[in-house]
Amino acid sequence: MEIGDLIAAVISAKTKYDVAFALDRLGKEESIPADDRILRLVGDDRWLVRHAAIRALSKCVSPQAEIILLERAARTNDPYDLIYINASLAVMGSSKSIPYLEKACRHQKQDVACSAIGALTRIGSVEQLPLFIDRLEKGRWVVKSYAMTAIEKHGDERAIEAVLSRVGKILSRKRKVEQLPRSELIEGLSFLYEYRRKDQRIAKLFEYTIPRKLDVLFETERSQLSQLTGQGEIL
Repeated sequence: MEIGDLIAAVISAKTKYDVAFALDRLGKEESIPADDRILRLVGDDRWLVRHAAIRALSKCVSPQAEIILLERAARTNDPYDLIYINASLAVMGSSKSIPYLEKACRHQKQDVACSAIGALTRIGSVEQLPLFIDRLEKGRWVVKSYAMTAIEKHGDERAIEAVLSRVGKILSRKRKVEQLPRSELIEGLSFLYEYRRKDQRIAKLFEYTIPRKLDVLFETERSQLSQLTGQGEIL
């Protein structure tokens, strides 16, 4: 179907279920226009419609769509609104979204905070590194994991202390849940490995500590660690 036909299907739909279904179909397109009839659904009273509209706007790169999403974020108390807004901004957001996302990284709801960190990982930069370090040090455990992902991508030497501390805590005991495809530990070690020749603590970690802690690593982590360091360098 053409974009115009998909938009028409949204507008002509009678029930909230039909509207949401039509919006989901629209959101599968490579890109969609900033049509006012779609944009206003971001504020619809029906959560099923509202969330589908927010998701669909991830495919709209118009500044108008970004403004609409940010305005909704400023008005809503629905955590799912914010999670979907953050996910859409991660795809189509610009620097205009960064102040909101920085604030959302400290949201009391973990899922909101994590989705905001995820968005900043994609559209942010090294300028947000102090925030990522703070979330790694002070956030709840899931938030820490997202922060580590951000640090691996945007971090520099300022993050070494925080990452060393977090990696040390992870290595201190066995974990029950394996993170796939890459764990917080592997992301932290990947970041640190880049600085192994600049900091003796990191060199010691890889040369002495990790070989003695292999029993707390999952099999996938051991394999990824071998790939990181070169087969046989540690294992």
